[in-house]
Amino acid sequence: MTELLPCPFCSDPPSTKRWDVGHKKAMRIWCDDCSVNSCVQGVDEIAIEKWNTRPIEEHLRAEVDRLTKERDEARKECRDYRNRLVAHLYCIQRINSIPTEYHLPWENKTDE
Repeated sequence: MTELLPCPFCSDPPSTKRWDVGHKKAMRIWCDDCSVNSCVQGVDEIAIEKWNTRPIEEHLRAEVDRLTKERDEARKECRDYRNRLVAHLYCIQRINSIPTEYHLPWENKTDE
């Protein structure tokens, strides 16, 4: 049998009761704390599936996963940009530390 999820409102574990109504079976699942309940005639698995169905939670979980992936990609982009910036700043620092009597390769040399 599939495990029951906790109550969608208060997260307490649910209670269950099974009974026969004539030749039909029924199952009730409810929360003792906040009185949320689900009552289904038929197979236990259907009652459990209905209790465990949380479309809003599933949608929110998917949205959180999407946003987490987007955040991780943005962090990687920022880290790459920062590393390139640090490399450029290092180069500028090195260029600025070259004595003025030396010419850089891309500078035009004037005849002295």
